[in-house]
Amino acid sequence: LHQRGWDIEAGYTTALDQLVDSWSGELTLRAIGTHVQYSLRDDGRNPVTDAAGTNSNQGPLSWRWLFNAGYELDKIGVNWTGRYM
Repeated sequence: LHQRGWDIEAGYTTALDQLVDSWSGELTLRAIGTHVQYSLRDDGRNPVTDAAGTNSNQGPLSWRWLFNAGYELDKIGVNWTGRYM
């Protein structure tokens, strides 16, 4: 099995009063992505195949994303996480 791809990550945190004076707390945003360019499988019997993006149990998805948003105020925090496949 030979795979090639890349990962990307971005994050941002800010105090909400920097955006709007009357708002309180802290906002955190984060996104993580993975892209598989190719996933070559050679079992020694069948032709070499590229399974990237086939969305089957034979290969990885070509894109996957994880998103997170968090809000904190004093000692209370709330987080939301979403996943895209």
